[in-house]
This record gives sequence, C-alpha cells and structure tokens, in this order.
Amino acid sequence: NIAPGSSLEVPIRFQPGSFGPKSATITVTSNDPGGPKKVTVSGDAKAPRLAVVIADSGNFGNACLGSFADESVILSNSGHCTLSVLSLTSSSGEFLIPNVLSYPLSIAAGGSLEIPIRFQPTSFGAKSATLTVASDDPAGLRTIPMLGFAPSGKLTVTGSTSFGGVTACCCADRTLSICNTGDCVLHVTGMGFKRKSRHWMLLNNPFPATLHAGSCLSVVIRYKATEKCARSCELIIESDDPKTPVKALEVLAYTIWDGCGCKDCCEGCRKGGCEKGHTEACCRQGYPCCCDDDEDDKDDDKN
Repeated sequence: NIAPGSSLEVPIRFQPGSFGPKSATITVTSNDPGGPKKVTVSGDAKAPRLAVVIADSGNFGNACLGSFADESVILSNSGHCTLSVLSLTSSSGEFLIPNVLSYPLSIAAGGSLEIPIRFQPTSFGAKSATLTVASDDPAGLRTIPMLGFAPSGKLTVTGSTSFGGVTACCCADRTLSICNTGDCVLHVTGMGFKRKSRHWMLLNNPFPATLHAGSCLSVVIRYKATEKCARSCELIIESDDPKTPVKALEVLAYTIWDGCGCKDCCEGCRKGGCEKGHTEACCRQGYPCCCDDDEDDKDDDKN
C-alpha cells in the first residue's frame, strides 16, 4: 500500500548467468485504472579476459640431465570480472607444472597469477611441449609453446697414438688426455684394447669415471717392442656421448730388430760413437723394460 503523494523503493538485482548484454521488462500491476506499467531494464555481463605472458618466447634454454631450469608463466585478467582458471596441462612430462590441490583458480579483474614451470629433461637433445590453459574466458583455450635443450658431454681425445719404431725388447709410452669438451657431465664407462696382446697395455687406467665439463683424465699407453711383425691395435673408449658412444683409436708401432737384451749400453753407445760389439741392444728408441713379463705370445708371433 502506497499512501497518496508517497513512494516505495523496490530494489532490482541484476545477476547474469552468462556473459554478454542482457535485457528484461519489469511489469508493475496495481489498482491503477490505467492498467499495468512496464519498465525496460538492461545490463551487460562483462567477460573476463585471459592474457598469458612468458619470458623468452617460452625458451627455457639448456638444462643438463639431473638438473632443471625454471621459468614463470604469468596469467593476467585484463577483463572487468573475475577470471576462473579451470586447468593447466603440459603435453610433455619433461615440462612440469606445479601441483594444484583444487581448481578453479580465481584471478580478480586487473590481477595476475605467476605459475612456475620446470624444464627437467630425461634424455639428450632438443625438447618441446605445449602448455594449455583452460579458463572461463569466452575466447577459449590458450596454448603456449615451450622449448628447451638437454646438452650432453662431448668426448675429446688429445695426444698421439703413433709410436713409430721402438728398439727391440724396449718400451715406449704415449700419454692420452680423455677430455669432456661438452656442456654437461660425461660418463666414460670403459677404456681398453679391442684384442688382448702382451705388447700393449694401459698404465693406471682411471676408467670408468665421470668427467665434468671442461675436465680431463690422462692415461698412458705402453708398447713393448717384442712383435716380430708390425700390427696396429685398436683402443676402444665407451661413454654416454650420444654422437660417439664408442670411439676407436688406432695405435701404431713397429719393432726395430737390431738385437735384444736387457743391459744398458756403454757410454760410447749413448754418445753415438761406439765401435764395440755388443750382444745386447741399446734402447735408442724407447727405454729398457726387461723386467716385464717376457713369456712368448705364440699367437702374436705366428702372425
């Protein structure tokens, strides 16, 4: 009941159930002889707007196996109403999103949310994935490409494997440096000769071993000049270098047969002017190694 000359205020609530412009007609029915009165009302349900920002166009750079690289994805609501983030998914298990206990995640109008993404590779090489963000933005899903690279160690060998001629019954050494010139750890799993021979041996073989980037380990190759026929031998190095998992090096030497003995030569021999006859040879090429095992290698001597 409204007394003559008075008024009554009636609150009307606009509560949209979907986005976009809305309109309605409110009808007031009373005992006014003029009949019902109609009032047109309208409103607009503004949609939230999801904006996604990630540094370096989603390139996470390099990450070694066993390590990781983190980048942040920023989800921003540039709309006029609260944004609900419904899910975050990655297309690869090497690009990890944080665990979320429950969805949706709400972002107020004008607000933002920082999401850490971790690149944790499980194998060598170039990696890619797609981050998908689902929300109630009417524009639909947002997809963000992500890139990363997992470098490996790189096996590099320096030093000569060519001995040249070595005086019979003498020994000669060559030192090799086994290095990692890659960006990540290199695992050298083994090093040895392809075939067993008493003429060749490795001194103080440090492998298997792990080489960090930029580091080296040395190994000494010894040749004992007792071969009657010169033959090469292959030195095999195995590692997790994906380009060269097995590296073969040819080691070469030959025996200079001018007698064979274990005694040191005289002073004149060492100076190069000796005219004496010796039954034992001097180690003009190599050094004495007569204390080594001198048993015959029948298989080697027959070939």
